[in-house]
Amino acid sequence: LVDMLAHRKKLLGLLEVHDFDDAFKTVVDGGYSEFYEDWRKHMNIYYNSLATQMERTDSLDTNRFSLPGQFYFDMAVSPGDSLIAVLSLASMRRPVRSLYIVKNDSTREIRKLAEGGINTDLSWSMDGKSIYYSRMVRGENSSLFNDIFRLNVESGREERITYSRRARYPVWAGADDMIGYIVNEDGTGNLFTRNLSTGEEQRITSYSGDIQLMNPLWVESQSRWLFHRFDEQGSRNMVLFDPVTAAETVLDRGDIDNRKFILSPDGKQVAYTSLRDEVPNVFTYEFESGEEKRLTNLFTGGEVFGWMAETDTIETEKLLIKASETKRRDHAWWIDPNREAFEGDRRTPDVYSSWRKKQPPVMIPSFIEPDESLIIDRYRYKSLKNITHAASIVLPYYSDADSWGLFGTTGWVEPLGKHIIAGTGVVSFGDLDRSYGVFSYVNNQLYPSIITSVYKTPGSAYFYGDRFLVEELIGGDIAMNLPMDLFEAPYQSGSVFARLRHVLVRPFDRDAFSDTFLAPAPERARQTDLSVGFGITKQRPWRDNLTHPLDGWGVRTLLTGSEKILGSDVQFATADISAYSVLPSLGLQRLYTYGRFQQQWGTPLPQNFIGFSRIDNINLNLPGQVPLDLFSKAERVRGYRSFIAGDRVLFGSLEYRMPFLPSLNTSILGLIELGSTSLSLFTDAGVVWNARFDDGSTATEKRWGAGAEIKNEISLFGIRFAHALGIAQPAQELFTDEDYDLYYRVRAVVPF
Repeated sequence: LVDMLAHRKKLLGLLEVHDFDDAFKTVVDGGYSEFYEDWRKHMNIYYNSLATQMERTDSLDTNRFSLPGQFYFDMAVSPGDSLIAVLSLASMRRPVRSLYIVKNDSTREIRKLAEGGINTDLSWSMDGKSIYYSRMVRGENSSLFNDIFRLNVESGREERITYSRRARYPVWAGADDMIGYIVNEDGTGNLFTRNLSTGEEQRITSYSGDIQLMNPLWVESQSRWLFHRFDEQGSRNMVLFDPVTAAETVLDRGDIDNRKFILSPDGKQVAYTSLRDEVPNVFTYEFESGEEKRLTNLFTGGEVFGWMAETDTIETEKLLIKASETKRRDHAWWIDPNREAFEGDRRTPDVYSSWRKKQPPVMIPSFIEPDESLIIDRYRYKSLKNITHAASIVLPYYSDADSWGLFGTTGWVEPLGKHIIAGTGVVSFGDLDRSYGVFSYVNNQLYPSIITSVYKTPGSAYFYGDRFLVEELIGGDIAMNLPMDLFEAPYQSGSVFARLRHVLVRPFDRDAFSDTFLAPAPERARQTDLSVGFGITKQRPWRDNLTHPLDGWGVRTLLTGSEKILGSDVQFATADISAYSVLPSLGLQRLYTYGRFQQQWGTPLPQNFIGFSRIDNINLNLPGQVPLDLFSKAERVRGYRSFIAGDRVLFGSLEYRMPFLPSLNTSILGLIELGSTSLSLFTDAGVVWNARFDDGSTATEKRWGAGAEIKNEISLFGIRFAHALGIAQPAQELFTDEDYDLYYRVRAVVPF
């Protein structure tokens, strides 16, 4: 491998370059293709030989059954065996982690109770009314922690038990209202118990150093805790721990990795999943005799999750396991805990297995002590002193005789991301006034992110009146984004944001705009404004969220005000409230609703209008730390091709969306790719109060349009966004011979 990586060849007889294929051919006889074919044969013979000496799932002598979801992360059987809790993933296309309750009878009745970042440590309360688990949530200083939760099965209400505790693996602790769990403190795992009535917590173990614990289980028959311990030597053991004397009993060797313990109904045995076969398989251990028994020897593996007691309808006890021979989905099985697993001779010819015995001549240790002779100084880390250069590029450019020169960009970053500095711009030697640049500094050291920007750049571009307006902005702003834990929930986030800006607005080609009462010519002015708002959004992951989200909702408010201070020429205030929701319908079809209200007071610049645009502006959901508003957010009632502005606007849109094609499978020069496509039938409606008209009058303008649209996902140079082609008419002219509004637009399928 070293020789292969060190290999070089001459390029044009001058430069030394590395070529993988040439290096492989030089170092390995026969080159890569012959090596790969030989390797494939070895793997097939080796693993197929092993498979002949192990079990397939059909040897379990029972029927598989399916539970909700495609892949099962965790399962737990309730006391009384009437319910099964299942933590599963809907699919790889829809990677939503959900917790279901399934009736353990022929009906398999399903209820979904929770979702999100739930960990694989489900357990039931002894009365069967609650489920305990941990999940990753926001805690102290808005940091992410694992904390313990209790879920009421009947009501679906979730209660947080610990706060910022780094706790996992909650289980019943041998008494009413008592649970135990593992807490990680400074890299060390220890077992604690908590009285749920009083909130009192008690330490059970007192480990120190690099010790990790998992899968605790209270064994009533032994009056001891059983858990999996992973020590700093790399040993993984089943340990019985006496909470009174702190005595430990190790039940297995440290190299076979037994975990996920399930107690038998009589408490005399424990079932567990072992990784000794390099795939998981199920074993049992009897406490009194100390005997271990193999229950499965599956080539593709099996994991145990529950132990059901013998009843009048079930002649023997049953173990709930997960096993599958395909990567497409998981299956569940009830197996007999007394079954005899087939164990064959796993020996394979050395010629096909000797590669497994090879190892590097020198192993790099997982921890290397620092070389004291190389340490120059020790000091407290200071983030500002550690801002380092990331990258800088300077290139010549040419646009026309008046715009040519140098383009440059630079980036500086602190390793922990507390400080980020970025700048980009052009210096025009043909006309210095056509030089532009943006410089931004992001400070993440405090709880909110604070972004300071100064710029001279074309800062916004949108349709105004009958023309396309581009404005040059000269000035700067300070923006703040404060994530709000109050709004946090699975697949949901919220934040409060603010921006203070002082800017000189200079419209390009101002003389090209007609100066009318409806659309006065854009003006040059200084503006000092403050924007304050908050937003909450929720959207579950889905492969085609860019063109056809299956769910989601959002609410956003924004208040912007400008006063004649610091040289500002304008005085106005604008309120903007919007909300959207994606509602279920037939199959994967969805109903999308969107509403927006705007109100404006004072005398803003004419181009800062509220109303309806003549042509759709580009609308993209840009990252939160983009310093400039690149595009106007003015709405358009599809079916109308005229500009209108006023001082109060109400807009609503309703779409019935239908997925059409999962992908167009089209690539152009490897730079442009066309992906999933959806169809929609829509209707837009809007009202503008005190709307201005060309004849100098004002009135209330009402619009209502309807039509159809096809949306498509496009990837341009690796940047993915949605574009659409549609046709619409005013509702009162629908299906008549009046002109149609045939349009193309680039617009996100949800507004924010």
